[in-house]
Amino acid sequence: MDPCLDCRGEVSATMRLAVSEMIDEGLVRSCVYTEQTGSTNSDALQSLQTDAAAPSHLPRLYLTDRQTSGRGRQGNQWHSSNDSLTFSLLCDFDLQSPNAALVSIATGIGVAQGIEHCCSPLRVMLKWPNDICAIETDRKGQIRQLRKLGGILIETSASAANRLVIGIGINVDRAPEQLADSQSPALALADIAQRSVGREELLNAITASVLESISDLQIPERLMGQYRSRCVLTGRAISLRQNDQLVEGVCRGISDEGSLLLECNGQTLELRSGQVQRVRFSG
Repeated sequence: MDPCLDCRGEVSATMRLAVSEMIDEGLVRSCVYTEQTGSTNSDALQSLQTDAAAPSHLPRLYLTDRQTSGRGRQGNQWHSSNDSLTFSLLCDFDLQSPNAALVSIATGIGVAQGIEHCCSPLRVMLKWPNDICAIETDRKGQIRQLRKLGGILIETSASAANRLVIGIGINVDRAPEQLADSQSPALALADIAQRSVGREELLNAITASVLESISDLQIPERLMGQYRSRCVLTGRAISLRQNDQLVEGVCRGISDEGSLLLECNGQTLELRSGQVQRVRFSG
């Protein structure tokens, strides 16, 4: 048994083999793979509290077939089954580095490129701050709506100053049920690709791409250019909730520091956080 691969429960044999190969190739150094867990991000953060993740085991992958209490931004829930790909990466990272604020930007680019590697010619778009999306168009090529493929949650722990937890969830074979009036209804990769998409291949591609993108934070100009080319909000009228306040305006892009630039009542605001609730594509 590989001491770097900790499998708990009746986990998929094919995924177990795929993870073993990722460890052998040096893509990750260790993995905790569970049949079911509350949250892979919580598992990763807990390991920091107990000092279970030694530096020699990083980057460490936390992977599950079924997540029951996943967390999203703004208190949202993210439940998943084996129709999805749900995992977290625990990495060494200098949180005091000048470009630490761009980790979410880099992760979004990495996830998008990883998906495209497996689902060409799909073009993956990004909705600030953490949504992975695809655009649905009509026969004339006009945008009808935004469809959500997945999301990202970045977390840290005060007890581990140089550790970063990157949580990623992707709809693979089936999209989760959502409210009928959701602004960005969920969509599965299989719906776009019109074929089954292998979770194993997707995990490998996204992990490799995200880790490479994080390393590219030393060249932020290149990352920002890539992100801006995928930003679905630029030039759109949007509504954004920040705490208890609803702000409306036109998105003027993303700043070099990763903030959303929102033109509102003749002024341009730089917003570092918030939840985009509506995006207007016409009118």
